[in-house]
Amino acid sequence: MKILEFKKDIDNCRFCWMCRHVCTQGRVTGVESHTARALGLLLAAIQRGAREYDESTSERMYQCCQCGYCTEWCVSDYRAAKYIRAAREDIYTDHYQLVPAPVKEALAKIKKNGHPWCVCEENTAKLEPSEGGENLLFIGSAARYLNPKTGEAAQSIMKKLGKPCTLLADEPDSGFWLWNLGAAYPFGLQARLTAKAIKAAGCARLVVVSPADYYLFTAEYGDLLEGIEIVALPLFAGVDMKKVIGDAAYCEASYYARWAGLIIAPGCEGKLFWNGRKSRDTGANLMPTYPEMAKNIADSLLNCAAEDGVTKLVCSGAENYAALTSADTKGIEVVELLSLIDAAL
Repeated sequence: MKILEFKKDIDNCRFCWMCRHVCTQGRVTGVESHTARALGLLLAAIQRGAREYDESTSERMYQCCQCGYCTEWCVSDYRAAKYIRAAREDIYTDHYQLVPAPVKEALAKIKKNGHPWCVCEENTAKLEPSEGGENLLFIGSAARYLNPKTGEAAQSIMKKLGKPCTLLADEPDSGFWLWNLGAAYPFGLQARLTAKAIKAAGCARLVVVSPADYYLFTAEYGDLLEGIEIVALPLFAGVDMKKVIGDAAYCEASYYARWAGLIIAPGCEGKLFWNGRKSRDTGANLMPTYPEMAKNIADSLLNCAAEDGVTKLVCSGAENYAALTSADTKGIEVVELLSLIDAAL
């Protein structure tokens, strides 16, 4: 079992309550079994052989929104989000019959399209073919099809910076959703395919648009991209984030980016943090599988922002923008960071 790699973490996690009050999903749904501590108890029992994976446990594991606040608030630094994802890998690999129907549907879309998003002319980024230079701009499927303006802003920024870049004509997906849903073997195949395409471009630097893709390339690809510098486009743009964001509230909801040590907007990360009642997560990681849950999480964040008098909310990543704008924005202007940087340049 993959979760055995985290045996000490999971076994000790059940004795602590620190993360319970910050769990996004638990606070939004009001269901105790959604909290990170409850999931830790379930997995500890499975590790000890006191119970087995079942449909209920499987569904709870996949309904975790992977916000990571349980880890960030844990006094013992237990990595709950990481071992919950490991449990998904156990379920997918050894108990596929227990994988919830919405997850199987998302996996079927990924198998068909390479990603879980809808593709049509209206929602596809209008990108110009581009070759040359030491930079390979990796747009990512979310910025191509979920919020095309993000992908278009990314290419525009590179032009305004005067930094020639290459775009892959048939850019493969990073494999983030396969990885996040625990599909370990398909993810391994996708990662090798994507790494091969990136290396074939012959660029020295990989400039990444999506925070989730940045995490994956830096933390999960291992040696596949050895010799290639990997940078996040918002930081690579070299702008003063405090000036760009101004008085707007900033929401960096990508746990994977924070986990990889990526602070996309230095000095702005304290503008909309959890303070005892706020939900900072957008629900983006549930959009392909549990869209209604994702919407409820986004609603919770926007409600708190509205109560605090926020009129402009800046987020990073096409996924987070899509999650927030799928909910009732309460009159708050939601802006994706790359579009803001593009306008500032």
